[in-house]
Amino acid sequence: MKKNRIEETDFLRAISTIGFIVVHVLSFNLASGYNHYIWNYLHFVEVGFVFCSGYVLAARYQNFANWQEIRLWYGKRLVRLLVPFYIYLLAHYVIWFLLPIYFSGIGLKKSLPFLLQSVFLVGGVELGWLPLLFLQMAILFPIFMMIRKKKFAFALVAILSLATAGIFMLTPFFRPYYRFVMWIPWSFVLLFSISAYLKESGDKKKLESIIRRLLVGLVALVLFILLFLFWDTKGSTNLTSHKYPPDLYFLFYGIGMSSLVSLIGYLDFFKRSFIRRIIMYVSKQSYTLFFVHFIVLDFVITGVRRNYLPDHIWFQMLSVFLLSFLIVAVFNKRKKLLIK
Repeated sequence: MKKNRIEETDFLRAISTIGFIVVHVLSFNLASGYNHYIWNYLHFVEVGFVFCSGYVLAARYQNFANWQEIRLWYGKRLVRLLVPFYIYLLAHYVIWFLLPIYFSGIGLKKSLPFLLQSVFLVGGVELGWLPLLFLQMAILFPIFMMIRKKKFAFALVAILSLATAGIFMLTPFFRPYYRFVMWIPWSFVLLFSISAYLKESGDKKKLESIIRRLLVGLVALVLFILLFLFWDTKGSTNLTSHKYPPDLYFLFYGIGMSSLVSLIGYLDFFKRSFIRRIIMYVSKQSYTLFFVHFIVLDFVITGVRRNYLPDHIWFQMLSVFLLSFLIVAVFNKRKKLLIK
């Protein structure tokens, strides 16, 4: 069961990675109501991405012997999470300065305060929220694993996380400080992923996991719909308006959709060798692709704005996907040659 279960998690992470890219391409093409609809309701991918990370961590690191081991683990996670981000930041700035005809520095600013905020993850480049969130989740993960058998403590933390997400629905006060408080509601997703792994690793039949995910997905979406219908969403049903920091509206939708979408990964079609290899590759390279596609997106959107690339959504989508995967493949091949 463990092997299959990780496969389904790989499927969800691959879908979330692809969804990230689609969302960011669509964000430059929102004039169409159809594009806007897809862009908005694809925003479950952030929850799916975090869920998969927590699930895989729970499968790999179930026991921490002592605080020394935890400190070593923190060091490894720090390097693994920050180095790709800093490489991206340096590469994007350098390419922008060297090739201003083809790159306009989308998401960047020629400002020292902006750069410093980006480096320290307290502001600056918008995509810095993800490595910061993963750092925050990495700090919490060993603590959550240590209390996983203490049901009262585990449940109390989950309730407090949801309660905080509820508070974020009531007031926009925390939005300017979202990077400093977002870890509280996101903790619920981490707790949910740990709980999901612990439950599913004990399932004797795959059907048990499927039914549980189906029920979780349906309950979460029902709660989302109830909020949509009866709660004041502060003038906006756009999920991005409820993402920084995440409130109940965003969390219920993300958990519901992620749970239901993950069920698709149980289909035999996705167990076929060729399809499975593609899913595994996208899942394994997800964090790298997250950063690479931003640079590629800068190139494509700049070309469209300066009229030397076609202004068509499908061209943009295909170009960003193909170039991003090509760059990652070349980078990995070069890295292997250097290691040898």
